[in-house]
Amino acid sequence: MVEMDESYLKQALDAQRDIRSGICLRGEIDAALLLRLAFHDAATFCKITKTGGADASIRLPGELQDEANRGLDEAIKWLETIKQKFPKVSRADLYQIAGALAVEAAGGPRVPMRVGRRDSCSPPPPPPPGAPPPP
Repeated sequence: MVEMDESYLKQALDAQRDIRSGICLRGEIDAALLLRLAFHDAATFCKITKTGGADASIRLPGELQDEANRGLDEAIKWLETIKQKFPKVSRADLYQIAGALAVEAAGGPRVPMRVGRRDSCSPPPPPPPGAPPPP
């Protein structure tokens, strides 16, 4: 977990407002694309090794070039503009905040979530034998 002080939480809330506005008011980004990004980043979690998960590793070359992740670079680039405004907030949190807001924008329920994720500097290892592959 990242160090969460009041300024981190304030920036996370401000980033949430910007993302919501970009989806719902300004129509800058497709909610489905943001939800797909959040899912594909989180779905790398391996229960056996306790590695992967919602850690923003999807932005790294090894994962981003995977065929299943085609087109997600657009969402990553858009969220990078939010990251520049709110540098304390991890990309991992931004991706998951965006996914939760995408569910709301599509008419789904409000998704409660916590912040404080760390960004990964390396892609997750491949799943061990017998584990299902990520999506």
